[in-house]
Amino acid sequence: MRMSPTSGSCLSTASTRRRARVSSKPATSATPSSGDSFRLGTPAQKLRQDILLMKPYFITCKEAMEARLLLQLQDRQHFVENDEMYSIQDLLDVHLGRLGCSLTETHTLFAKHIKLDCERCQAKGFVCELCREGDVLFPFDSHTSVCADCSAVFHRDCYYDNSTTCPKCARLNLRKQSLLQEPDPDLDA
Repeated sequence: MRMSPTSGSCLSTASTRRRARVSSKPATSATPSSGDSFRLGTPAQKLRQDILLMKPYFITCKEAMEARLLLQLQDRQHFVENDEMYSIQDLLDVHLGRLGCSLTETHTLFAKHIKLDCERCQAKGFVCELCREGDVLFPFDSHTSVCADCSAVFHRDCYYDNSTTCPKCARLNLRKQSLLQEPDPDLDA
């Protein structure tokens, strides 16, 4: 029997191993529809969402793959799969304030690679098509909004001030319509 570090009670070796194994597996969802009695409106939730937005940059980046950046989250693999599942250890770390600190460090490292260190990742950034001003934008930037239909990125203020159609969606729709209206060259012959 061993003394549990968290509860102060004695646990068998098998129980200690099982608790260690179970505590790191994703077990519950933090969504309101999950029926659980808690909701995570914490900064950790936003950081997890941002990290999911960063994942496509790393999957297609040779340097990020060589540096194995996504392995920064190897102990919390479910964090790069979705932003809703939490393990018991995650919930404990949220309660103790450790998860936010850990995710902030990872988020900073990931953002630094994408925005500063890697030219390939930088090239995948966006220019706000509504104002055409400012720095290159990324979907995980705090001052941006992302079109739900085409994933174009805009300054948040520009997007909400200009409540018309997304310029990229408008272009895509125009092109689609023009392709549908073009006469078939084989029919004219």
